[in-house]
Amino acid sequence: MLGEIVRGAVLDQRERAQRIAASRLDAETKFVTLIREELSALAERIEAYAIIFNERKFFRRSPDFLYLIKARKEAFEAWRAVLEQGVEEGLFHAGIDSYLTISTIMRMLNTGADWYRHEDGSPLDAMAEYSLEALTDFYTGFALRSVRSAGRAGEPIPAAMRQA
Repeated sequence: MLGEIVRGAVLDQRERAQRIAASRLDAETKFVTLIREELSALAERIEAYAIIFNERKFFRRSPDFLYLIKARKEAFEAWRAVLEQGVEEGLFHAGIDSYLTISTIMRMLNTGADWYRHEDGSPLDAMAEYSLEALTDFYTGFALRSVRSAGRAGEPIPAAMRQA
């Protein structure tokens, strides 16, 4: 039953990342698109992604979930390819630690999607002030400024690719 809950989400995540990474666009546009699509998918299916994230140790130890680990690794490799392309194109700084960068962005997006989806309207909950688009714009700009090469942090954020 657990496999049925998480299978679609993780396979979609892999397919989406691979499709974006394989596109003919510059790395910065791909990076922006990865972030936007990932946050949108997380917000849409937060429960499945929460299980994937919270039970990752269980999935790694269980032979029944090898497909999940493989798909997550392939999605990670697609993100890494985009970062490497960005370094080669001079868009991203050469000192990027791919593992820490991707892990941090994924955790940030996961937390943001959870926050967005579970806003309860309490006086302490600032999420009521934000749309998903505003949250996406913030995270996209934040992540992009952290990977851009020196002197490029203030440049405009490219539009995400259409129908990625």
